[in-house]
Amino acid sequence: MKKIILIILLCFSCKTNNESPTSSTDNSAKEGREFVKDTILVRREIVGSNNYNEKLKKIAFDKTNAPINLISFVCDGVESPNFYLLFEKSNKAIISQDICGDFNVVSLQVINASNKIVDNLIIESEWYEPGNENEYFKKETFSIDDKFNIKVKEEIIEYGEITQANISKYTITKSGEISKQ
Repeated sequence: MKKIILIILLCFSCKTNNESPTSSTDNSAKEGREFVKDTILVRREIVGSNNYNEKLKKIAFDKTNAPINLISFVCDGVESPNFYLLFEKSNKAIISQDICGDFNVVSLQVINASNKIVDNLIIESEWYEPGNENEYFKKETFSIDDKFNIKVKEEIIEYGEITQANISKYTITKSGEISKQ
């Protein structure tokens, strides 16, 4: 019983200390919280593996507006995977969802003003030997923040256990190249 009363008193004490605006230490703590809050907002994820097709605008290419070299970046000769617009500035960045063999592959492509794909990066995929998924399974997932920093996480799973996990970070340069950090 004494422990419960002590915990309640400590919680009440913490609450009243945080509400006091006159203390100089409280103001610096408040400023610190605002700084952390602003810092967190700067790196806010805008899309990832689990939501890009819901959050981004789906776009379509036809023979009149498709990137000149699109056929070089799609699998199995399929010319019309699903495309989603990430941004459109001096360059255009799109996310394409394609089927390569038996597997879905998601790529980030940057298209320049001449309507040519400048760079391509596989940002999500799965690979396993069909029928032996439990023995060896490789998957890549991604996230992109509001500064268009890209994180690609690669995991190798063997017999249900993650045996390797790597995170690679990329940015898109002004020239449209995807650069590893």
